[in-house]
Amino acid sequence: MSKLSRFIQFNDETVEAKTMLLYERLARALANYNDVELTERKLMEFQIAEQKIAMSVFWRHRDEEIMHLGRLSDIYLLAGGYWKYFDLKIWNEFVQFYKDH
Repeated sequence: MSKLSRFIQFNDETVEAKTMLLYERLARALANYNDVELTERKLMEFQIAEQKIAMSVFWRHRDEEIMHLGRLSDIYLLAGGYWKYFDLKIWNEFVQFYKDH
């Protein structure tokens, strides 16, 4: 039963503001965009219209090192990868090309 209880702890979570700010600064630096916001959600997300990226809560309740490295991997993928190199025009062309498939 103790293994299940760790996934029910989200109701009483506290936000580590200093740590989240450091992660957000890293995301902004990797994205080369000062207005990107970093949040934490169930799944990692890329929301270009809202100018947000979201780390996954999957990394919570793990060893401190694993949680830190997991969050960093989300930030590197989202900010250093998707945000920096995503091209909306190419994405729209792709969607139009495959809309009937």
